[in-house]
Amino acid sequence: MKYRIEQNLFEFMSHFGYLEGCSLMYSKQLSWTKSPIIHLNRVFNTYLDNRNIETEIERIKDIFKHRFIHWFVTPSSSPRNLGDYLLKAGFQKAAEIHGKCFYISNMIHEKGLTEELKILQINNNKDLENWFNIVRSIFFPNVTNHAVYFEQFCELLAYYPQFVFYLAKYKDKIAGTGALFKGSDTAGLYWISVLPDFRGLGIANQIVNSLLIDAQNYGYSEAVLHSSYMARSLYQKIGFQLQTIDEIYTYQK
Repeated sequence: MKYRIEQNLFEFMSHFGYLEGCSLMYSKQLSWTKSPIIHLNRVFNTYLDNRNIETEIERIKDIFKHRFIHWFVTPSSSPRNLGDYLLKAGFQKAAEIHGKCFYISNMIHEKGLTEELKILQINNNKDLENWFNIVRSIFFPNVTNHAVYFEQFCELLAYYPQFVFYLAKYKDKIAGTGALFKGSDTAGLYWISVLPDFRGLGIANQIVNSLLIDAQNYGYSEAVLHSSYMARSLYQKIGFQLQTIDEIYTYQK
């Protein structure tokens, strides 16, 4: 299961390299996506030898012209002390994310939604813009070129059916977001959020439950997600099991 959690995350990140103005490099040793949105400059899937790790790190810095980089270090990354090499090369440890799994066969097969709460799949750019504004404010508050970033999500909605976006509405007011990524083996849950004015109403639980039901309808038996340490209790109560702890290192000259 640890492999599947990593694989879903890698597949998810790889798709951003296919978008207009972006690029993807994928190999057995190293993968990265390069984007005009610096938040999407990501390095992942790292399997390097101690003998060439320092050279490879410097090569990546040159590829990105020493701009902002996120480097994802997962339990399967090699060398084992990859984080130490990144720190030595000027990176900083920015965050830890917890990879969790959920066996969909264990779930309750009823959405439990009320007339006040609706979880809606997005099929147009107007709703997607509302979704994007919430996700941007919560997950990417420092992103500045909003128009370019939004166009990338429009491209995902239009041409990549692997991505399914959701808006939560409570009493006809937009309350939260979610997204389902249909990976090769597992369904991934991403960008689960609830606006501050609507927290404490169980909306996050219902967003997750709705996405899990849709994942089952798409034929998946397992779902995965990544969250911060602070959100661990929410997902544990739903039934997600902690499997991995990934580290994110950032570089900015």
